[in-house]
Amino acid sequence: MSNNFFTGGIPISIGDMISLQLLDLSNNKLSGGIPRHLPMGLALFDVSNNQLFGDIPSSMENMSHLVTLDLSNNTLFGGTPRWMGKMPYLQELLMVNNHFEGPIPMEFCKFNGSLQFLDLSANNISGSLVTLDLSNNQLTGNIPNWIGSLSALVYLLLNNNNFEGRIPVDLCKLLRLRLIDVSNNNLSGTIPFCLLNTILDDSSHAYDSRSFSADVPIEFTMKNKSYSYKGRVRSYLSGIDLSCNKLTGEIPLQLQNFRDIVVLNFSHNSLIGPIPPTLSELSQIESLDLSHNRLRSKIPSNL
Repeated sequence: MSNNFFTGGIPISIGDMISLQLLDLSNNKLSGGIPRHLPMGLALFDVSNNQLFGDIPSSMENMSHLVTLDLSNNTLFGGTPRWMGKMPYLQELLMVNNHFEGPIPMEFCKFNGSLQFLDLSANNISGSLVTLDLSNNQLTGNIPNWIGSLSALVYLLLNNNNFEGRIPVDLCKLLRLRLIDVSNNNLSGTIPFCLLNTILDDSSHAYDSRSFSADVPIEFTMKNKSYSYKGRVRSYLSGIDLSCNKLTGEIPLQLQNFRDIVVLNFSHNSLIGPIPPTLSELSQIESLDLSHNRLRSKIPSNL
């Protein structure tokens, strides 16, 4: 029923169609709210590009068979429901261009391996999400630009997925970041020089040490071994791991901004050019890996 000129509200009687599995009402002029009573067996629910208004009904939590949920381009508002992060079969979740606000629930950091596409862009999402860990999944496509709106983010782990395309410059907005791990993906293009202007300073360390999430362990690889960090030890960790991708170009010279960085891994890419002498200014570095690239210069004598 998509791509018509239907107006008015979504009929409540649709909820009585208990065998319905696919409901596509996109690209119409429907108004009003999303009905509280919908078929529980729906695998696809698409109401994008309408004029719907209101919040997301809590009754949708029981639609456990959902594979695709598209609410994009409406005037929906309210918080992002926690139950969305618990949907067992959800592969596509699109909520683009609405008025959703508040933080992204912690449950979104624990999506099961079925999720393939997530887009929350063009909303008013904010809040105090400190850790976003989507590592070790099968996520594809580009790294979402909306991650750059998570202003309180300290730890970003997207490693061991199938992300492709460039590293988005929107990540440069995350001024509290202390750890970025996008290793073992299919990322290409150059390393954004602005990423190396990200502030890895004491304010983010103090912020994380006060956070309730500091006791939640995160996994990070150092010196070819994976370690689990939590509590006060976690709050002192800082690093960038871009290894095992398809990155090209030269290593940016702005590395001296990372005076407190502990781990830096750009290995297994196609980087070219000289090894920046500014690496010698990384006074706290414990693990530096630039191997398996196409770097041509000698190792700077002051390293």
